[in-house]
Amino acid sequence: MFNKTKRYIANIINKPHLLFVFVSLIFGFFYVFFTPPLQGPDEQAHFAQVYAFATGDKKVQQNIPKSIKETYQIIFYNDDIRFMSTERYETYRTQDARALNLNKGETVENNGFLTGTGYSPIGYLFSIIGVFIGVLFNAAPVDLIYLARIFSLIGWVILFAMAIKTSPVGKWAFFVAGILPMTLFQASVVSVDSMMFSTLAIFVAYTLYLSKKDKSLSLKDIVVLTVFGVAATLSKQVAIFILPVALLLCFNLKQTNKAESKIKINTKNALLIIGLLGVASILMLIWTRFGGTLNGTANLPTGVVPSEQVKNLIFNPTEFTYALRNTFFLEWGEDVSRSFIGTFGWMDTKMTIPVISMGYVLLFLSLISNRGDDLKQLPIFQKKLIRTGLMLIVALFWLVVTLVLYVYYTPVNFNIIYGLQGRYYLPIILILIPLFINKDQLYIKQNTKTVLLVVMPVVLLSISCLYLFTRYYINTII
Repeated sequence: MFNKTKRYIANIINKPHLLFVFVSLIFGFFYVFFTPPLQGPDEQAHFAQVYAFATGDKKVQQNIPKSIKETYQIIFYNDDIRFMSTERYETYRTQDARALNLNKGETVENNGFLTGTGYSPIGYLFSIIGVFIGVLFNAAPVDLIYLARIFSLIGWVILFAMAIKTSPVGKWAFFVAGILPMTLFQASVVSVDSMMFSTLAIFVAYTLYLSKKDKSLSLKDIVVLTVFGVAATLSKQVAIFILPVALLLCFNLKQTNKAESKIKINTKNALLIIGLLGVASILMLIWTRFGGTLNGTANLPTGVVPSEQVKNLIFNPTEFTYALRNTFFLEWGEDVSRSFIGTFGWMDTKMTIPVISMGYVLLFLSLISNRGDDLKQLPIFQKKLIRTGLMLIVALFWLVVTLVLYVYYTPVNFNIIYGLQGRYYLPIILILIPLFINKDQLYIKQNTKTVLLVVMPVVLLSISCLYLFTRYYINTII
């Protein structure tokens, strides 16, 4: 019996996608139930969007169920604890809210109380399914929030496990990327980030799988890439700048002699990938133009004038470089680096720098631990053209995210890029995985690898749970 259990555990540990399912469900459900309702970033707006899609209620801009308004007041607005580290969440508030059934027919005027986000239903697909089921049973609005979270987590686990299993290389790097406290927390609250990241992960993993085959794309291949590429882009528009990784498939390696090979362009693949990028871009622009939001009024900081920021970029670029320096190299930069690995709640629950450093070390080790063996499977990544292209994608994505926050969310003449969080850069990890493929390999014994890539993530996630629980339920200031 003991040996059978030992073999079963070893089988899970040696298969990163199975280990991912096991670890992410355990810690993900902790995040789901111990993060107070609506305490995810902008979760009150994300849930409003999900509810509108799940019920098909286009009139929610004018009238909302009375029970939802009362629920928001009980669990969120009446005693707002956002950004107040000394305040704790009282569990009786959830119990009081659970006494309110939905009763869709009993409505009150919205008057701007409930606002949406403008994101498409694709980004909320799994949460919409959960809320739809809850509405059928007239569940309490607070339970609808938890259903949206549960289904979001389940969807994340399914999709990201598929990505880990699909990729022929970097499986442990995919695993670590998927169970970083920040990525798992995003999947455990109502948000579009988990859908964008998981569909991008499958897109990149399938691209690497096809790159290993080194053949012309079939109809199935282009359909899979298009479905997940479009899903990522419609979840969050900035994902479009990761999709050019598929241009890898435009190149094949042709052996010239035993020692050398050269890159050959596959014209058919190039045309198909360019068409894919065009379709994703067009659909993204259509949704951006006609999708709209529930309320139509963006909740922006005072002083935000995008047209003025664009003028500053053109005629006074030193303003941007000054804000850039302050954001990344002064005090604010510490928050940016923290929120790449894990900052919870409304980005107001921070872990210490030593704990965050553990996350960065873990990620780095996962990227370099198997790159020599990975190169044997994908030798094209030793070519400078390919590596340069990947670096350009990383640089472009970083620049676009930074500029979007600067233009559309930062007040004019502000001395930092307001609202910039490290979690917005998480998709870059997906490009770092092939970028780190190299002939040089860090050899790690199996037992050591188990400690580094299995035990360390569990320790990191356990510490993050302690921080989260303490922040909301223990009367101790972190």
